[in-house]
Amino acid sequence: MVTQKRLFNSLGVVRGAAAALRRLCDDEVGIRIITHRLFVPHFHAQAVTQTIDWLDQHGIPYWDLCFMTDKSQVGADVYVEDTPKNIQLLKEPDCDVIVFTNSTNRDVDAGDNRANDWDEAERKTRQRLSRRPMASSANTFSVGPSRASFAKTSIALMMRRPSRLSAISRRSGA
Repeated sequence: MVTQKRLFNSLGVVRGAAAALRRLCDDEVGIRIITHRLFVPHFHAQAVTQTIDWLDQHGIPYWDLCFMTDKSQVGADVYVEDTPKNIQLLKEPDCDVIVFTNSTNRDVDAGDNRANDWDEAERKTRQRLSRRPMASSANTFSVGPSRASFAKTSIALMMRRPSRLSAISRRSGA
């Protein structure tokens, strides 16, 4: 059971995830992690503590941490998600979703919106954020490979200074 095995502390991190998220953070993209780990009764404090400990242990930067089921309520400009149910729910309100490939979503129709690794997810994220209007000071990006790195988790990235990312994207040819 989750409460006995410290499941949230024992998960590995997908290769490239921490580095990609740190690069985005360094370029003024704030990361909002969204997870629904509060599903075990009387285990909320441990779930929150284990999640924070895991993020810190693996060097995952984040702006804030949200425990919620409806990821579309974050209002992100871009979502990266791997859970088929969440992908479908995010597509319904016409959210911009990058499908992070895993064994459960290979049959999900993603077109050009599929990332097979974190380098690709980062590149697609930068492309999307660089096309966002400059008027907003909080462009949002949500990444959510659940089993990919955080087990039932999404990450939302909030752009703190859109002009800096746009300048970086123009220099890199994104």
